Amino acid sequence: MLKRLISGTFLLLTPILANAAVIVQDLTVTRDQTDFDTPVVFNLFDNTTGSVLESVVVELFARSSGSIQVENRSTTRASSVTAVLSTIIKLQLPDGTTILTATPSTTRTDSLSTFDGVVDYDGTSGVEFVNLATNDYESLIISSPSLLTLFTGIGQSQFLFEAVATSAVNGGGNLATLIDTFASADVRITYYYVPVSQSLGLLLLGVCFMMARRYSH
Repeated sequence: MLKRLISGTFLLLTPILANAAVIVQDLTVTRDQTDFDTPVVFNLFDNTTGSVLESVVVELFARSSGSIQVENRSTTRASSVTAVLSTIIKLQLPDGTTILTATPSTTRTDSLSTFDGVVDYDGTSGVEFVNLATNDYESLIISSPSLLTLFTGIGQSQFLFEAVATSAVNGGGNLATLIDTFASADVRITYYYVPVSQSLGLLLLGVCFMMARRYSH
């Protein structure tokens, strides 16, 4: 009788345990000139139905783009310049904790002659690095109960998205530079949870194991 009870319970739970329950939200931060911060609003996980949130995966697809113009203004010495287009992009929880930091970066180099007399970022003493684009990806799995509470409830909450430019030019001591840096991103939030039916099934499994242990003594 006991074996039949346990076997029947496992047969009942097999389809429940096989189904992974997930909710995915895809959010977008539109391209804007750095430096800026903006809220990223997301839907909280509704636990009033009896479902249990087990973990949250947050993914940050960060992008940096723009242009860098350089003119060597030295009349006595040529210069080898290195231009770096880069941004520090952070995603903060509602409590102010930074959970993800991405650093998209791309580098260009060029050799510039002595100053040709015109600051036009052209000719032999100037260069334009245009249509620069780079990206970075970071992710985090959250399973701590204290942090999961920040994603649980009714309605919405928000991250704070911050993008700070760190673009720069290195080279000679007499350079004219013009830098435009932009940032954008996609944020994906995935909730992994135990649905109501599975929660009840696991409860039933626990009861059966308790009964089995009782009968074994």
